[in-house]
Amino acid sequence: MIFSAIIYGTYYSSIPKDFIKVENEILYFEERIRWESETGGNTGHISMPTWYEPIISYNYLDIKYMYKAKINISLDAPDFNKSIEIFISPKNPEDARHKLSK
Repeated sequence: MIFSAIIYGTYYSSIPKDFIKVENEILYFEERIRWESETGGNTGHISMPTWYEPIISYNYLDIKYMYKAKINISLDAPDFNKSIEIFISPKNPEDARHKLSK
């Protein structure tokens, strides 16, 4: 299980050379709450800080696509000014990857 997670993470964290950069727009943010098991007590779970994951749209050949990162983009607060570069495969435009700009 851990090995497959490493392979999955490595696959989606790299951007192949044949991918092209496309213009994109952050449409909205999904709010995520992280729960963590508390050990040694009977209180159940504790909540960790909330984070926000952007949902992004991009167009390729006049077709609109939606992008939700397969590798987390965890932001402490919704930020529509955040620069997120989206790269796609011209052969399969639904295969998209992201890179956070600095």
